[in-house]
Amino acid sequence: MDETTTIDGSWTLFLGELSATLLIVQDGDRIGGTFANSSEHLSLKGNISRNLQVNFTIESTKRQGWVGKFEGVINGNVMNGTTNLPKLGNSLWSASRQR
Repeated sequence: MDETTTIDGSWTLFLGELSATLLIVQDGDRIGGTFANSSEHLSLKGNISRNLQVNFTIESTKRQGWVGKFEGVINGNVMNGTTNLPKLGNSLWSASRQR
């Protein structure tokens, strides 16, 4: 990972018609934080690789065993990639840094 690459902060994530707010806290190549939509706040954890790939999971505290997986690429103030969510399957997602 480029030492100057940081994704700390708030992001708006779009997944089809769904939008959510990601609050990301970065520590080196590890990330944590929350994924919040209109119905719940989910814990977020993952990592960033040297080639600006981002991988993270979101996990529900309300629904036992519910885990969503996200993979993508960081390009400045934009991230995008694919996700696999329980009952929804595979989808494309994108996120933009909030200013």
